Amino acid sequence: MSAHSPTRTRPRCSTRYGRLSHFDRDNDPHGEHDLVTIEHDGVRYFAKIDYYSLDMNAGSEDPSDSAQTTRILTIMRADTDPA
Repeated sequence: MSAHSPTRTRPRCSTRYGRLSHFDRDNDPHGEHDLVTIEHDGVRYFAKIDYYSLDMNAGSEDPSDSAQTTRILTIMRADTDPA
């Protein structure tokens, strides 16, 4: 298994994102704390959080309210072409 395999990387990047307490222009370019860059083992990743209604059919009306919001964390390598 590669050192950068999703099985090994996902939990480590999730932990890094959860511990992130310093936001700046380098890791949070839009200042919204929902899209950040993380570096792990010399590889740069994007971590994106999206806020959906509980039925997942639309965006949450109030993302700060966990009673009506489902949060989805997506982690992707920054050096990978999504196409």
